[in-house]
Amino acid sequence: MPLRPAIAYGLRAYRGGASLKMHIDKIEDHVVSAILHVDHDDDARPWPLVIEGFDGRTAEVVLEKGEMLFYESAKCLHGRPRPFVGD
Repeated sequence: MPLRPAIAYGLRAYRGGASLKMHIDKIEDHVVSAILHVDHDDDARPWPLVIEGFDGRTAEVVLEKGEMLFYESAKCLHGRPRPFVGD
């Protein structure tokens, strides 16, 4: 199915202690979302994106510098519920 761009949030910088509650995005403009991991400090701990699949099981995705993840953010519960350790 062809996709059309709807929203681009730009860069976000997360500091130590940041977290993101588990949620589902709006279906009107978040059918498929992408995360591009730009960078992190060398001493930062992995900060996985937790995604609940259609089967109810959760997966933890750790992105490295330059990696991109596409996921169905309006159908799959997702977030980063554990506090980030690093910059």
